[in-house]
Amino acid sequence: PVPPQCQHKRKRILAAAQEVCSRVGYDGARMDDIAHEAGVSKGTLYNFFAGKEALLVATVLSTYRDFVVLLPQVDDPRLGPRARLEALTESLARGFEAIAEHILLTHHAWSIVLSSPPDREELLLSLRKIYAGHSKHLQSILQNGIDDGSFRPDLDIGVFATNWMAVYDGLLY
Repeated sequence: PVPPQCQHKRKRILAAAQEVCSRVGYDGARMDDIAHEAGVSKGTLYNFFAGKEALLVATVLSTYRDFVVLLPQVDDPRLGPRARLEALTESLARGFEAIAEHILLTHHAWSIVLSSPPDREELLLSLRKIYAGHSKHLQSILQNGIDDGSFRPDLDIGVFATNWMAVYDGLLY
């Protein structure tokens, strides 16, 4: 496990990278500026990240994780499937709005990682895990809705969840 002080420092670095890149763009962002913004030395940045590209990928992933926070109602078994589905939709919509504010950073990340197979794989694997979690929630809610008669029994849960996440992903990009 990573010690809490290291986790806190890493979060400060990611927040600083997000701020600097949002202000001056990825190409204009310098590791010195990010270190200054985070209140750490430039060497500390390299202790956490191999380089600017790795920092950018981590920043984008952090943005997704931080902004797409599921509302507690999504997992509340006392609520019906429709209310839980509404809560999941609201959670993703709020995350979408926050991610959209930093969309230039995301586009820069994709342009960088496309030329780096290891970075591309890291980003894709991490995003797949995030989406798989959302899809799992959606499928659970849909199954509960089928079981209690709220949703049609012939609903193909897997197809619906895959399409729903694809629409969400398509809106982001």
